[in-house]
Amino acid sequence: MIKGLLFDLDGVLIDSERWHLKLDEKCLIDLGYDDIDPMVFVYLIGAGKGMDPWESIYSKLPEEFRYNGFKEKFRSYKASQFDYPPFKELVFPEVREVLHKLKEKNYLLSCCSSSRPEYIDKALKDCDITDCFDVVLSGHDFVRSKPDPEIYLTAMDRLKLRNDECMVIEDSPYGIKAGKSAMMKVGCRKDHDFDLDQSEADYLFEDLNELLSLLSEKRDDSLAESIAGKE
Repeated sequence: MIKGLLFDLDGVLIDSERWHLKLDEKCLIDLGYDDIDPMVFVYLIGAGKGMDPWESIYSKLPEEFRYNGFKEKFRSYKASQFDYPPFKELVFPEVREVLHKLKEKNYLLSCCSSSRPEYIDKALKDCDITDCFDVVLSGHDFVRSKPDPEIYLTAMDRLKLRNDECMVIEDSPYGIKAGKSAMMKVGCRKDHDFDLDQSEADYLFEDLNELLSLLSEKRDDSLAESIAGKE
């Protein structure tokens, strides 16, 4: 029976990926690279500390971009332009209600994001959901970030649960792989914008209300099996 839910943040609890894409587009225009499709940065989605998705990005650009300092120039300029996303506006509409319902049903909840700790803290506070989580972890707390399973295994240990009692809730291929490598079931919020490969997830849903329904069905099935086993 599932007792713990381990949530990614961006793309799962907050609709922030499109905001980041718009910032990428602005930076490209400001730097004079407006002929580059900002969708080349889709490989950054879910990428955490210790990962370098730029080989995949370069594969979508002319060869000279490997050697003309584009990566350094873009990253430096984006850092100078970055401000926190408007988290209150970007939180998915059902998130607060569903998280509180999950707490009422005695699920243990963890937020496991590859983002920096200060980013995660501000997002949870601005969205007024900090108190919903029993454990909050950042990929920057670990030597290896997703797709390494360490963040999810650590959350499991801190919640004092087993692998088969946890479900990871993700959206990116890196996060899905991390959950599967942790030997956990993985539920995934469907992506309609970035053509993310979500094929390895065990369950796909449009929003967290569908996740809530799925969990209710699984609990009912587990209860029925338990009763049948005692007869």
